[in-house]
Amino acid sequence: MPKWRGEDIPDLSGKVIIVTGGLQVLLQHDAKVYLAARNPAKSAQVIIELEEATKRRAIFLNMDLADLHSVKAAAAEFIATFSGVMLTPIEETTVQGYDQQFGTNVLGHFYLTKLLLPVLEATAATSKEPVRIVTTSSSASLFGHKFRFDWLKDTPERREAHIGQLYTQSKIGNALVAMELASRYGDKGIVSNYCNPVFSLLLIYPSEWGAYTLLWAAFGHGSENTNGKYIIPWGGVGKPGPCLRNRELAPKLWSWLEQQVKDFQHLNT
Repeated sequence: MPKWRGEDIPDLSGKVIIVTGGLQVLLQHDAKVYLAARNPAKSAQVIIELEEATKRRAIFLNMDLADLHSVKAAAAEFIATFSGVMLTPIEETTVQGYDQQFGTNVLGHFYLTKLLLPVLEATAATSKEPVRIVTTSSSASLFGHKFRFDWLKDTPERREAHIGQLYTQSKIGNALVAMELASRYGDKGIVSNYCNPVFSLLLIYPSEWGAYTLLWAAFGHGSENTNGKYIIPWGGVGKPGPCLRNRELAPKLWSWLEQQVKDFQHLNT
């Protein structure tokens, strides 16, 4: 039974939050919420339903995490004024040719975070509270023992992998990026952690409990001390998986991701 629930969230007046789901409880606590999604029509209906339920309106942010052009445009729109995938067919890749699960779950989120970092750093410098970046990982991050860089793009080696292995690797990637983000920006007022929203035996728990872990990671008492940590259901710190105990892997993946972003920007300037 969760000891910390949505009603334990403090007042969020003045807070600005970008999410890809789970809006209602944030709106109920007076946060300014951006719904980042790729389907304007469906998002409009969700926003209407949420406004009827909460009397507060979310803001639509058009973004497809499987297309770096879309991520860049969404970040620019946000500055001027993450939704992941699971077990997609092996034939599916992102617009730029990366494995669909890794490209959407890791590279797209990484690029969005990089684009927003100047805003996040500036906010942290003038705020009494740390800025939070909460990454949704999975219990799958506990089971991978090796990270395959030759699976990240559409290679012959990737085509031989099982889609479950590719999903596991994407969730390990989420965790590695969150850890490296904490290492690089923790002294600048940014708290980055990563979560397994629910235990593996999902069906025995109410679906709404899945949000409690993420909400605790962002707003729970003591969560400000979880930089780089693995957050478990339904609030608290757990032990990371074997891949995540390899101290060289997180900075190596970060460097690889930065190179992909640089290559993309070079081709599109």
